[in-house]
Amino acid sequence: MVPTLLLPMIMFGGALVPLADMSPQARAVAQVVPTRWAFEGLVLLESGKRPSWEVPSLPGTSPARADWKDFADRYFARHVRTDLTTDVAVLTGTFALLVAGMAVTLGARDVV
Repeated sequence: MVPTLLLPMIMFGGALVPLADMSPQARAVAQVVPTRWAFEGLVLLESGKRPSWEVPSLPGTSPARADWKDFADRYFARHVRTDLTTDVAVLTGTFALLVAGMAVTLGARDVV
């Protein structure tokens, strides 16, 4: 059961296949997966710490592409990228929804 839950989180998170390279359907699914937002937030934080010219290449690939402006462009192209505030807001909303769902579940358990 655990791999069934974890595999979609990994696949749609954006680390294996960049969000810009996903099909429109997969990109829509990725918007619901919390790992996508967490990964994007971490990449944006890391991108802010690196100079714009220092974009390392992935193992087994060609050097950094000329159209990449920063580290985050490798995973999230500018047309699919959000900002760090949006990432935090989505993750906070997801957490609040999870806590509310647990409260409703526990409250319903006590009623029965």
